[in-house]
Amino acid sequence: MLEIIYGKSGTGKSQKLYNDIKENLSNEKIFLIVPEQSNLNAEQNLIKELKVDSLMNCQVLTLSRMAFRILEEQEREKRQTLTKSGKAMIIYDILKKEEKNLRFLGKSDKNIDILINMITELKKHNITEKALEEVDITDEFTKLKLEDIKLIYKKYNENIQENFIDENDILGLVSKKIKDSKMFEDSLIYIDDFIRFYISRI
Repeated sequence: MLEIIYGKSGTGKSQKLYNDIKENLSNEKIFLIVPEQSNLNAEQNLIKELKVDSLMNCQVLTLSRMAFRILEEQEREKRQTLTKSGKAMIIYDILKKEEKNLRFLGKSDKNIDILINMITELKKHNITEKALEEVDITDEFTKLKLEDIKLIYKKYNENIQENFIDENDILGLVSKKIKDSKMFEDSLIYIDDFIRFYISRI
């Protein structure tokens, strides 16, 4: 069953949620999912509202922590999550190896930072290699720049697929695995403090 509590800011939505958690605390396994920046506040507020010293069967999770827990539970993902410096090393290596095939992008530190940010944005907006291939550009200069981007994006994904995970791919991976997870069986799940969310059929 899905229940949505909605209203303007300050109308008591979170308080209603905390009251509901309190009523079910002794009988249910409970998860409260919140944005990254709200994690500490949510834990503090729950302890205050529930009048307990620690959270026993109520766990506060961010989406990224939830994702890592699901991947660990299924023990199918042994790949290491890439740091920014790890991404920079991979991109530098690609720029070096593909130097003869690139028209505009070289091995400068500036280009490496630009490419890290660009790859992050592509992945955050779920833009795949196939989607880039389908982009139709008539301007020749822009078209050549896009060819560089497509090549680097393809090589980057090839380089990480065996041993690494880009942090921006994690939620996509989890969306495919969550149906097999036992983590949320027989539990109540609350979601709070997000600005917006979308519901889709899995």
